[in-house]
Amino acid sequence: MQSRSASISLMLDFHETYSRMSDDQLLDLALEIDSLIPPARIAFDVEMQKRRLGTTAIAEHREIRRAARLEAEGQPRLAWNVGEFGTELIGARDFKPDGSFLTTKWIILFWVPLIPLKSLRIRYVGPRRPRLFGGWSSGHVVCSEHSIDIRQVASTYAFMALFFVGWAVLKWLHAGPVILYSALGAWICLLLFMRWRPKRKGMRAS
Repeated sequence: MQSRSASISLMLDFHETYSRMSDDQLLDLALEIDSLIPPARIAFDVEMQKRRLGTTAIAEHREIRRAARLEAEGQPRLAWNVGEFGTELIGARDFKPDGSFLTTKWIILFWVPLIPLKSLRIRYVGPRRPRLFGGWSSGHVVCSEHSIDIRQVASTYAFMALFFVGWAVLKWLHAGPVILYSALGAWICLLLFMRWRPKRKGMRAS
């Protein structure tokens, strides 16, 4: 009885998780359906039926992902780093309905952006695996290259300065670890919100 109750509770948790996912995220998961445990599979099937996503939608999505992988093949690596030094794509703004956005390639040291090199309009393809700075996925397509975007560079410097100054002030005030990590969490949430808002605006333009 207790085992059945735990299984139902777990299934409800999965249902809540899947209900928050987009159709594309659910269809990505459908391509890995064999990896789901039974409670997850039940909740997944319920959500797919609710959205009327059947075998046809899955087959079409599989073909789209296959085409995306082919499109991304042969694309040069945009950034590299060894340890804490190298280059990284940072920032995401000016989203377009096709999913492309403007980002900037930086020289980084200990994950801190130092020198901007160039700005690019890129579009990620394949299953999304977001990172803190600008995002990452299994492949990308470079739509165009641009001179350094001053607004993006200025906002990146300003945001990093805000982080370091705020952290120094809290340390100077002898703030406890709870306050320090709460402030760090708030900073990360603000960063994610600043990325999500222009993306939503750009997609609504479609």
